[in-house]
Amino acid sequence: MKKNIPLYCFAVLICTFIVLAFVLNFHLVIDPLKKLDNEDYNFDKFTSDTQKQYTSKFLLKESFINLNGLFTRLVGKKSNNNVDKMKNGMLVNSNIIYRDTTDLANNLKQFNSHLKENDVKFVYVQLPMKVDLENSLIYDGYVNYANQNANELLEKLGNDVSFIDMRKYLVSTPEQVEKYFYHTDHHWNSYGAFEAYKVILSYLDKEFPEQNFDLSNADISNWNATVYEDWFLGSLGKRVGKLYAGVDDLTILIPKFDTDMSMYVTNHRKFFNGNFENAVMDSSYLDKRDYFNENPYCSYIGGDYPLVNHVNNNASNDLKVLIIKDSFSLPLQAFLSTSLKELDVIDARYFTECTIAEYVTVSKPDIVIMAINPSIF
Repeated sequence: MKKNIPLYCFAVLICTFIVLAFVLNFHLVIDPLKKLDNEDYNFDKFTSDTQKQYTSKFLLKESFINLNGLFTRLVGKKSNNNVDKMKNGMLVNSNIIYRDTTDLANNLKQFNSHLKENDVKFVYVQLPMKVDLENSLIYDGYVNYANQNANELLEKLGNDVSFIDMRKYLVSTPEQVEKYFYHTDHHWNSYGAFEAYKVILSYLDKEFPEQNFDLSNADISNWNATVYEDWFLGSLGKRVGKLYAGVDDLTILIPKFDTDMSMYVTNHRKFFNGNFENAVMDSSYLDKRDYFNENPYCSYIGGDYPLVNHVNNNASNDLKVLIIKDSFSLPLQAFLSTSLKELDVIDARYFTECTIAEYVTVSKPDIVIMAINPSIF
């Protein structure tokens, strides 16, 4: 019985906290309750408005998430709020379901054919999910089809579309997952993105032998690493709190070599230029630590934008590249911008100015790189 006393006391503390939180936040229900007198205001609208109020204005929200995560950890649960804990203690999205990739494969083949007709090369880059290729880090009974989805897509592409399977460089083993990914976020860390940068730059060097790539840029010894300890609570950690799986260090890589570049964020009409730090880094994420309200993963580039244009005045080549990306590419595009003359980056989730095929026709890149993660299929 004595062994259960700490857990019992913690349960009492949780219950007391819930009652306190209910009292302090009861005012959030008052306005929706008043609207119930309106005959056009039904119960569905009431519950929707109440949920919005609690989501945006809930007092003690962060403390509640932290306590809930701590309780989940103490009772030994491996899943909480759509987040699973893997065998190495890292967090991963719950229930990555199976998806039929036939339509995506056919679309990639058609897009590749369109680019060939316009003398533009294309390569599909399969980015990794935060789990090893054998799924050995996932506990039995938990669902994660990310690797199967990616495997089937690449099999369907076959020899029709050039591709790079980045997973074999970054998640072949559990040790690589530990090295290249944040514990509390779904993204790779700076070292994971840097490895992808090396692979892609090597690929471009082979595809365009006439270009004079400076491969020394992709030598990690030519970059300074600054570590911000216990600085980052990732997207998964924000759901379960910092007491469930801890927090992450944030490592920022800055080139030692001279840089002279610019970045134009088209939808905000913002132009940045100068060295690497001035052109592509947003240092505001490094000024203060805020686990729940900031996302320092966006230190590179500043966030996900529909279209970004990079120009490198010190580039040793004249290559023009277009990347079609998801959020994984924020640090990747920052690193690539040090090695390419021109780099345009489109996030297809937000880009609405025209079709990507139309943009290619106007911008005339030498190669299009599509780099996406299997969890978004």
